[in-house]
Amino acid sequence: MFEHSLGNERSILYVSGPQRSLATILFTDIVGSTERAAELGDRGWQELLAEHHARVRREIRRFGGNEANTAGDGFLATFERPARAIRCAWAIRESMRELGLEVRSGIHAAEVEGAGRDLGGIGVHIGARIASQAGPGEVLVSSTVRELVTGAGFQFEDRGSRPLKGVPEEWHLYALKGLPAGTPALRPGRWVPEVSRRHLAMAGALALLLGIGAFVVLRPESGPALTPEEVLAADADPGIAVLPFWVNDAELDTWREGMVDLLSVNLDGVPDLRAIDSRTLLARWGEAVPDTARADLATALAVARRTGARYALVGTVVAVGSDLRLSAEVYEARGGAKLGSAQVVGAPDSMLVLVNRLTMEVLRALPREGSVLADVDLAEVTTDSLVALKAFLSGEVLYRRADFQGAAAAFEQAIASDSTFALAWARLDDTCGWNLERPSSELCGREPPWERDEYLSRLPARKAELRRAMAVIGRGAREGIEALQQMVRKYPDDPEVWYQLGDGYFHWGPWALMDHAEGFRALERAIALAPTTSAEPYIHLIQHAFAEADSARVARLLEAYERITHGAGLDLAAFRLAFALGFGDPATRAQTRAALDTIPTPTLTEALLLLRNPRLFEVTEEALRVLLARPDHRQEWGPLFWILYYRGKLGAALDELDVDVTEAPLFRPAYRAPQIYRLHQVGVDIAPDELERILAAGAADTTDGLRIRDFSTFLWFGAYAVDRENWEQYAAALDRQRARARGSLAQGLTARSQEGAARALEGYALWRRGQRAEAIRALETAQRQINGFGTPFGTPFGPNTTVRWWLGELMLEVGRPRDAERYFKSIWTDPFAALRLGKVYEELGEFEEARESYEYALLSWQDADPELQPRIQEARQALARLPKPIRRD
Repeated sequence: MFEHSLGNERSILYVSGPQRSLATILFTDIVGSTERAAELGDRGWQELLAEHHARVRREIRRFGGNEANTAGDGFLATFERPARAIRCAWAIRESMRELGLEVRSGIHAAEVEGAGRDLGGIGVHIGARIASQAGPGEVLVSSTVRELVTGAGFQFEDRGSRPLKGVPEEWHLYALKGLPAGTPALRPGRWVPEVSRRHLAMAGALALLLGIGAFVVLRPESGPALTPEEVLAADADPGIAVLPFWVNDAELDTWREGMVDLLSVNLDGVPDLRAIDSRTLLARWGEAVPDTARADLATALAVARRTGARYALVGTVVAVGSDLRLSAEVYEARGGAKLGSAQVVGAPDSMLVLVNRLTMEVLRALPREGSVLADVDLAEVTTDSLVALKAFLSGEVLYRRADFQGAAAAFEQAIASDSTFALAWARLDDTCGWNLERPSSELCGREPPWERDEYLSRLPARKAELRRAMAVIGRGAREGIEALQQMVRKYPDDPEVWYQLGDGYFHWGPWALMDHAEGFRALERAIALAPTTSAEPYIHLIQHAFAEADSARVARLLEAYERITHGAGLDLAAFRLAFALGFGDPATRAQTRAALDTIPTPTLTEALLLLRNPRLFEVTEEALRVLLARPDHRQEWGPLFWILYYRGKLGAALDELDVDVTEAPLFRPAYRAPQIYRLHQVGVDIAPDELERILAAGAADTTDGLRIRDFSTFLWFGAYAVDRENWEQYAAALDRQRARARGSLAQGLTARSQEGAARALEGYALWRRGQRAEAIRALETAQRQINGFGTPFGTPFGPNTTVRWWLGELMLEVGRPRDAERYFKSIWTDPFAALRLGKVYEELGEFEEARESYEYALLSWQDADPELQPRIQEARQALARLPKPIRRD
């Protein structure tokens, strides 16, 4: 072990034998220094040389480099990335020209020996010889460096192969002629990374960005789903709680909570250590410490203990003249024993370097038996730009309050300052996901600024792991959810991981045939960990409480959501409106209904999406008719059709499909195909010619803009042909669906989903031809392939839902009621599915569940058409014969 100092920053390095590592090596020196020294005299030259050294060191720090050596007027520095070394050399040249100096620079990338000022190896010699070949103001790079930055936009001029003194063979050299297009002028000390057109692309679907491996095979035989109660903290690494820092100047307020985020990110990348998630930590802190107050040590340690941390870090950020001093002390959370302290001092524009140094000092103080002291570099996983960093931290505060529009603007600002800021891109992607209809940013839906591996490599390890799981879930719901289950075992204190698990269940659980109740328990766990700093879980829980018509629960959740979002949370106005319409007292409901014409269309639309319980259908239908009368309403989904369908008003639902396409161009035949086929499937009397006309028109509709639930109209057209045993028409539909899977008609969806629709059509034909075993195999494969994004309630009948219905019916035919239960339960909000589910539960002897299913169907069909009376009577008779429920006094 040895110590070394760099300015006022002190570091500890642990060395065992010669160290070898890959590095980019930069040599610079002044051209014509002897002549200039003679011209200025000793004093003048020394003053100029001091300014030169200060400027070179500033540029090296700014671009994340490490000064390895200084000799006379020359510098040797190392960088982890060649692009940074190139930009640094360019910036040094421009800065020196302001002083009337010309410098030459040489850059090479190779393996080096040693560290710090004790750097050697053949790679260092090659870098020095390349610099000696450069002319005044020239930046020469080796072919190795040029290859490493291929595609980044740097402009080079070929200087041919040259012999290098003392180095075997000739080396091909290139002169730097320009930075990537769009790079702002590199003003000394004020450089901001470029935002080129290539970088202004962002992922429209994270699954495309992070897609991993082949498609996922659903495994119905998997064990029971993980519940939050089963997660044991003993599975996790020891935790460290980074507590809010005290600051001595209002201008430093950014770093009060900012240090929590930065040090947590740094420390979380260290093997055998787990940083307590900042949201969990700040929630506990807010409960114990008033805003901006400085907590005493006992209070700080008590907060750390409440998060389950083993260690606590308390610190300060203090302005000392023109510098900042960062101090930290590490304690055992239980017992309060002080383990060590750390302090670094430096310029404000080198904040990331200071944080990295402080991180290393903190690691020294922690028990690290049997592990490797990791070299954590915050600049690699966040940004080199202080402007970008502060914008990102501001966005995090807004994101935690569910102000996704404001957060998106802050993350955009961060990206504008540093287009390679992976954390900001990831967070912006999260904000895009919250408002697909009204994107929160112009960058939503664009391609990412880098390839998958580079993107992931710039994220902290835990964030990268989470992004992988989120990508997998879109390709195979069960495997993605299982990956998130493993993550909550590793990180039981992280509300974001718990939230993503709950969100996965919420949207993908029905497709994966997994119990959505597990997802709501995960969301509740996320809230328990961060009740005042994590707004996202509240949104889905409020939606679920509305679907259950649980007014008391809605009120409780809504009050908490309004409080933590400071009255500015996503859809808060819609939540309030839906509560007044659905659960207000008679006077409030009447007053709200009378004022519906004054409600903005987006707010009313979002409110009506919440009122999906049969007890609320009447008011939902009334409000929908008000909404549909507006010229600015987009009618493409036919929401009134689904309310009428759920209420059993099938004739009126059929009338809803009789829309003049010229008057409602967005309500095209392709959108009507699944709806009219569903009416046919449940027995509505539709003229065959009319039914075939609409289905055929839907199959022929290849207009751009088809949405995820309507991309496979050949599926319903072909299924109707199977129902009529028109095998020639079926074969034509199947061929067209296969062609759509192969060709450009995919409309942006994966070919895998298109192939799944073709496989589903094959499976349905096999079933109707009596080949049940083959049909089950084909339909199960199709169900796994077809994208099934939705919600656990109110999901319209898309292709995946249709296939699940077929599988439920088929499982009943072959005497497999337990398997049938899984499929019908995944679409339980459809009263027809609820009726089937009641029969399944009766056969299984699960009478309480059977009663709930029959009662749901009857509640939905209170005002149903006379044609449904036989089914209503069937449900009533079933309830009468079921054993009476046992009273639990």
